[in-house]
Amino acid sequence: MLNGGLLWCGKCGNEMEGRSGTGARGVRYYYYTCKNKECKFKLPADEIEGVILTRIRELSTKKDIMESIISSTNEKLPKELLELKEQKTLLQKELTETRILPMAL
Repeated sequence: MLNGGLLWCGKCGNEMEGRSGTGARGVRYYYYTCKNKECKFKLPADEIEGVILTRIRELSTKKDIMESIISSTNEKLPKELLELKEQKTLLQKELTETRILPMAL
């Protein structure tokens, strides 16, 4: 849930990533581990996700915070939309070139 730069190691400051493993009894465990191989810090996924969801619930009930988040998001949307349109154009061009390439050979 928190992959993609949303969770950072409290021990060394590096990014953390979600992982899973199977215990001796076949039970699947989910946890987050530091991407720094030397740090090896990890914590159970349900603990950190529970804390974060509780905090999100608390923040979402505060009108001024929600208005600020909505305003900030609305300011960023036009720029992100422009970037996505540019990316779409480049990908469409690349797709067209890829389709043409086999026929040219």
